[in-house]
Amino acid sequence: DWLAATVLSAGLAAFLYEVSPTGGHDLAPAGRWIVAGPAVVFGIGICIACARGVRGPPRGALLGIAAGISFGVAAVLTKALVHYLGGGVFAWVDHWEPYALAVTSIGGVVIAQSALQTGALGAAVGASEAMIPITAAALGLGLLDEGIDARGVGWAILAISAVAILWSIVRLARSEDYLLDASAASGLLLEPNG
Repeated sequence: DWLAATVLSAGLAAFLYEVSPTGGHDLAPAGRWIVAGPAVVFGIGICIACARGVRGPPRGALLGIAAGISFGVAAVLTKALVHYLGGGVFAWVDHWEPYALAVTSIGGVVIAQSALQTGALGAAVGASEAMIPITAAALGLGLLDEGIDARGVGWAILAISAVAILWSIVRLARSEDYLLDASAASGLLLEPNG
């Protein structure tokens, strides 16, 4: 678990260092949100649906991924809210993004709490914290026309960091399985009385 947590931290650090989006706009055209919105909802829904059939760390990781996606979307929507606030305290009222921000933020908190209730904190927190910047960066690139300054080796570092993050999330999600296998192998797992 310590190795997976270390690799996850290093992978996230490398990803954030290399991705560092630049430029772009504060608001995304509605047509792009019409494509991205259902894709995001589908991704969150798939994670939640898959989490219903499993327990422990895998459930925590799946719900953590869903929460991270929700919080990543909230980060992009926050940029729109701040843009509207530049026009006055109530300039945001007649735009949809602040309301979507409320839904994604509250939904993310509810999903994150469900992930934490699994008791698999490493899997839940690791998956959530990894997905927030990945989702925000992907949406920033796709919706807000942000750019990445990565060149040559930078793209290789991004690919390696993405693989490291994915491996770490999977490893943390399977950590309880390894503990149960080790306990059974050492004879520490007792059969319940019947």
